[in-house]
Amino acid sequence: MQGEISVYGTDHCEDTTRTRRHLDELGIFYRYINIDKDDSAERKVHEWNGGKRITPTVVVSGSGITRRLSEPQNQELDQALEQQGMLPAA
Repeated sequence: MQGEISVYGTDHCEDTTRTRRHLDELGIFYRYINIDKDDSAERKVHEWNGGKRITPTVVVSGSGITRRLSEPQNQELDQALEQQGMLPAA
């Protein structure tokens, strides 16, 4: 697999849990950053989301392109992964 996926979220966020579970079920490696424990990461999330603390914020990087997804639904995440060549086309 090419590229990198980072999930910025919190342990108590249901959407973060859903996103992480979805990536786990797909067998896709990702880095999880708990913004409750990382002030720098929390500042990034605020910056990326117009001053809002939106979790999860998922960063998908690969092929020279970086996409940030705020509270993505599984289908939106799958599309980003497919576009980056990280998920086989359906």
